[in-house]
Amino acid sequence: MTEIVRLWRESRLPIKDGVYFADGRSYAVDAVHGRLSVVEQFELAEMLAEDADWVTKIHVTRQVVAPGGFACAGEGSWGSEGFFGRLNADEQLVWVCYLSEGNPFDRVVVADGMLTAMSTSGLTITVDLDAPVG
Repeated sequence: MTEIVRLWRESRLPIKDGVYFADGRSYAVDAVHGRLSVVEQFELAEMLAEDADWVTKIHVTRQVVAPGGFACAGEGSWGSEGFFGRLNADEQLVWVCYLSEGNPFDRVVVADGMLTAMSTSGLTITVDLDAPVG
């Protein structure tokens, strides 16, 4: 089990703006003009080895049907945090995007292979459902 899958099952996420895949890949990202821009790939296990407490408690507030499973969105324990992601048909994590300043994502729409997540602050991010980072 990868670190992100373990955290997800514990309803926690790392406090680092990024996209985290269930297979262990992790990418630091910036939200730019409604899209995600990759800053760098990094090792989540190394990050957590430096500070195992650099995680936040999360709560899924929205879940909608998506091809092959579900899309979800929610909030972290700090008021400014939000996340959105994809789950498979068994509701297991495929990938998740965490943004420390995104505010809670309270709406998620799936159409034409794209996932659009909208936050309470008006931030809207659209990504490919299968490849949220290019």
